[in-house]
Amino acid sequence: MTLSVLCLTHFPAAQVTALLRQLRPVADEIVLGVDSRLGEAEAAKYWAAADRLMRYEFVDNAQRAMAWAHSQCRGEWVLRLDGDEVVSPALLSALPRLVARRDVLQYYVLRRWLFPDANGWLNELPWFPDYQNWLVRNDATLWFDGRAHTSAYETLPARYLEEPIYHLNLLLMTGAERIAKMEIYEGRRAGLLAPGGGSVNRFYLPVALRPDGSERRAGGRSCRNSCRARRSPGAATRIDDRTTACPPRRDRPLVELAPASARGLSSPVGAD
Repeated sequence: MTLSVLCLTHFPAAQVTALLRQLRPVADEIVLGVDSRLGEAEAAKYWAAADRLMRYEFVDNAQRAMAWAHSQCRGEWVLRLDGDEVVSPALLSALPRLVARRDVLQYYVLRRWLFPDANGWLNELPWFPDYQNWLVRNDATLWFDGRAHTSAYETLPARYLEEPIYHLNLLLMTGAERIAKMEIYEGRRAGLLAPGGGSVNRFYLPVALRPDGSERRAGGRSCRNSCRARRSPGAATRIDDRTTACPPRRDRPLVELAPASARGLSSPVGAD
């Protein structure tokens, strides 16, 4: 069966290209949607990441465009990714086998929030467990309601995957930007609970801010890791397959990020 990779994003073209490049060997097409408010020259930069490039009208949140975006995909399966999500090597190798199955309509993909650096991930509510209905059969059963923090409605039979994707959101924003993003979402869907409990909108605040603007740990069981992610001036993203939560130390990070200047990052407060 054929696979489309779909990404609606506002994140910079260089970053998105780096994140999607690894999917070339398994994807039959990569479909990229960018905000119609981008200028023509800026939007054209995304062609480096895509087989097909679309522009969509951003209204409130990108979920409002998801039904339309999936309908533009030609593959029998669609893997949705945001512009700050990285597929793990384990999931990458499993994709051909997963989409070949005829007894499953949807897969819930495990998403791991990397923090405080690329060496570990948060393993407490609301960040874990975090399963997203990101890999779906592209047929008439597919339906979306368009609200923030939603994905495709469940259609059975469905399966839950242990092969993860890595979420870079907390690594790409400052504490002040995370607070601003949380306030935006709280205004849209206040009190929304994560599947395992805890506020979804607290996703963006794993730490509290001191009066001087620096960060301090808010929870008692969040991932604690003294290792710092290695910074590389080369490729924007590199992935290691060792995915144990909160390891005491790593030879290499799960995801290796270039400096922000090399990624060309802009403020991500606008939120996919």
